[in-house]
Amino acid sequence: MKKLIIFTVIAGIMCFYSCESDDVEKLNIEFCSYVNVENFDKTILVVNKFLDGLSNNLSDEQKIQALTTWLKSCPCIIDATILCVSCIKTLPAQSAIIITFMRDGVVKDIVFGISMSNPLTFAGYHEHYTSTSSKEDSLSMEIKAAEELYEELEAAFQFSSTNALEQFLNDWNESVPSNSAKSLEQKEIYDIYKEFYTPFNLLRLGNWQWGNSLNSNSKYVAIQNYIEFAIIKEEFFDIWFRSDIYESINFEMIEDFRPSLNLAKNQILYLLPEYAEAFNMFLKTEPFGTDNVYTEDVRKKYEFIRPYIPVLQGHWGYHWHIATHPEINRIFMNPERTRAKIDFRVGYQGGEAIFTKHAASKWIITESKATWIE
Repeated sequence: MKKLIIFTVIAGIMCFYSCESDDVEKLNIEFCSYVNVENFDKTILVVNKFLDGLSNNLSDEQKIQALTTWLKSCPCIIDATILCVSCIKTLPAQSAIIITFMRDGVVKDIVFGISMSNPLTFAGYHEHYTSTSSKEDSLSMEIKAAEELYEELEAAFQFSSTNALEQFLNDWNESVPSNSAKSLEQKEIYDIYKEFYTPFNLLRLGNWQWGNSLNSNSKYVAIQNYIEFAIIKEEFFDIWFRSDIYESINFEMIEDFRPSLNLAKNQILYLLPEYAEAFNMFLKTEPFGTDNVYTEDVRKKYEFIRPYIPVLQGHWGYHWHIATHPEINRIFMNPERTRAKIDFRVGYQGGEAIFTKHAASKWIITESKATWIE
C-alpha cells in the first residue's frame, strides 16, 4: 500500500517535474539513505538536484509546494509541511519546510530552509525538534529570536563596529551559562566531552590538514548544542553500523547540551539554535560564488567574524560549520561505563577516539586518530 501511495504521489509530481519518474524514485532512495542515518549535510545535494529539475514555468510558491510533495513521497518521511514562504528575512529570503521522520522508534522533526534565490536552493537545516508541543509556535519563536540576533550582527557589520560585535558576543557569553546532565549516563557523556574538547590543541586528537591552525587566533569557541550517544557492548564499537546491530541500538540525543569545559569561562559560547540560525542568516547559506569562491560580501562578513569565532564554510557549499571543531557525531559507551568511543569531525576530516575510566578516576584519552577526509 505504501509503495502504491508513493508512486501515486510521484505521478503527481511529474506534472511539473522535468525528469522521468525513475529519476525521482532514485532521488527518494538517495535522500532516505542519508535521512536514515541523520546525515543531513548530504541531503543538501539531493534536494538541490530535485529543485534543479523543476520547470522554470512554475512560480516560487509552486516550487516549494512541489518540493514538499516530493518529500512526502519519500518512504523515510512520515510527513512534510510548509511552515512559511519567504518568512525568514535573509537576502534572499528563506522559506521553511518541516519534515517528520522516525529514528530508533523515536519520531523526530527537522526544519529545512529553502533560499528563495534564482534558482531556489537548499539553504540549510535548523535544529532538531522532538517536543510534542506546537511545532509552528516553537519555530516561530526561534525565527523571531534569530532575526533579532541577526539584525544586531548585521548592524555591527554595516557600521564596521568591532565594539558592537564584541558587546554582542560578551552578552551571549554572560547570558547562556553551562547546565547539568539529567541522568547518570548523561553525566558520563558530559565528563567525556570535557576531557575530549581541546579546540586549540587539535593535534592531540590526530594529524589534520590544517595542523593546529583551524581555530587559532579566535577569541571564542561555539559549543555544539546537541550530542548523540548510545550504551552498547564494546565489541560493537567498530561494527555498530551493521544492520543486525544497528537496529538494536537505543540512541539518545542530549539537547540543549551545555557542558562545563577546561577553558576559561569568557571563551565559551553555547550555540543555542537561535544563535546558529542568526549566524547562518548573517553569513548566508550560499557562501560561494563562481567556482566555489566566496562572494565579496560573504568574504567581508567572514573576515569580520573570524577573529572572534572560527566558523568554517561547508566543504560541499550551501552551509556553514558554526560550532567550533572538534565536533562530536556520536559517543558509544560500554554498559560498565569504563570504555567509550567517539566519532568526531575536525574541519573536512573525521576521526575516532577511545577513552577509558578506572573506578572513581576521570576519563582519559588512550587513542585518537584521523580516519577519513571529504
